[in-house]
Amino acid sequence: MDRETTEVASNASARVLIIDDSIMTAEILGETLEEEGYEVLIASSGMAGLAMLESQSIDCVLLDLEMPDMSGTETCERIKDCSAWRTIPVAMLTAHEDPGLVVKTLDAGADNFFCKSDEMHVICARVRALLRRKLLLDENQKMREQLHNEQLKREQVRASLLAEVARKNTDLERANAELEHFAHTASHDLQAPLRHIWKFSEILLEDEGAKLSHEGRDNLNYVIDACARMRTLIDDLLALSQITFASKPDTICDLDEVMQCVISDLKLQAGESNARIECDPLPTITADKTQMRQLLQNLVSNGLKYQHQTNIPVIKITCHQSEHLWIISVEDNGIGFSSSNAKEIFEPFRRLHSSRNYKGTGLGLATCLRIVQRHGGKISAKSTPGCGATFTITLPVGSNDVAPTSIGQKGDCDNGPRPMPLLLLVDDDHTELVLVQKLLANDFRIETVESAEQAMELLSKNTYDVIITDNRMSGKGGIWLLEQVQHLYPGVRRILTSSKSPLMVDDKIRDGIVEVFFPKTLSLESVRNFL
Repeated sequence: MDRETTEVASNASARVLIIDDSIMTAEILGETLEEEGYEVLIASSGMAGLAMLESQSIDCVLLDLEMPDMSGTETCERIKDCSAWRTIPVAMLTAHEDPGLVVKTLDAGADNFFCKSDEMHVICARVRALLRRKLLLDENQKMREQLHNEQLKREQVRASLLAEVARKNTDLERANAELEHFAHTASHDLQAPLRHIWKFSEILLEDEGAKLSHEGRDNLNYVIDACARMRTLIDDLLALSQITFASKPDTICDLDEVMQCVISDLKLQAGESNARIECDPLPTITADKTQMRQLLQNLVSNGLKYQHQTNIPVIKITCHQSEHLWIISVEDNGIGFSSSNAKEIFEPFRRLHSSRNYKGTGLGLATCLRIVQRHGGKISAKSTPGCGATFTITLPVGSNDVAPTSIGQKGDCDNGPRPMPLLLLVDDDHTELVLVQKLLANDFRIETVESAEQAMELLSKNTYDVIITDNRMSGKGGIWLLEQVQHLYPGVRRILTSSKSPLMVDDKIRDGIVEVFFPKTLSLESVRNFL
């Protein structure tokens, strides 16, 4: 609101109370103020003025310093001591031009001081200034109340959501416990009769096989083979179901050691076809060691299984780090598959080849997918029929991970240069983006987007050290974005920039949503000091 608009609004609605025991002086001043557009009330004493304040809505008080029953300073102190009146501006009027009186009245809480001998236009100007100040204070108070009420509503909604999440988590834990109990029960209850069928079929074949016809012996062998497949299927289903709700806590896991165990486990299978398994040095990560062993064993075993009958199988395991990701590939030279089936092969029971030629339950790759997802990663496959297949695993690099020996010595993570921090810059002003990139290019790896929505999409895929966002953007604003980051990605440092005053976000800074506020344009030294 500009100055002229503020004055018009003040004149149109302001009510001024004049407290003066000189009725003539009060009326002369009152007539002048009424010509300015104010509504004027007159009280002839301090007590009468306080009574009017209790019954009327007053915007400004002009108070005579010297009155018989209650002095102006005492009346002013009474006004300022009352919480309901404290914000009403009070100006002292006196016929004496004494600097000592100015100090006395201001100490009593007066907001201004002027002599009755001053020109009327000077007095009116000071009244306008007092009313402008009150109008701004009232608007500021109203905004604070609105922000406070909105904060209370958000806290109520948040409390309700947290209660709902807690309830759902409790329900989920109960459901997982029931599922785990069911899986173990089903496994035990199914395998007990299955073992009986299997065992008695073998006894029958051994004791009575000579008396059976050729067709009868074949049928009995089919039963025994079916029992073996069923037992494998039950074991695989149980292993798949336990990945999510029966996982062990993540610990330090040396994938080199895990890979040596896998090679040892598959030594017999590899020896049957003279297969060669080649493995690059692998990192040490934070993971469920048992599941990592199952993951690598399934993929290597898969490569040994689906081989050309005339080729010597070769399995290659490679690893490299790309910024915040470990990328591990398992490549074979087997029969491959069509690229159109690259996603389907991770579905449970999905088989691309006949079980007569290639044994299995169709759950191996589904188990791999579940393990990788449980560790926050992704797995994909690419292949061409007859030319082998490559399975690629991406896992996030943890704070305690150790690179393989080909990249850096294990157990000595601090050797070598540290990568520059990754910064996400969010601003819909292209000029500002270019400027900040130039300022920080030597200290940070920088990615930029022009909206909060695009930033949330990147945050879901990448790990950032710092986020700098403009406050006002099209769509969601910077405060909303930093609230999401604080809740979902608490490790990311949060900087807000704006061309406005930091007072507008002081409550967000107190709440920790905004870690630091910088006015535009950013000060490089300020950012460095903060980080």
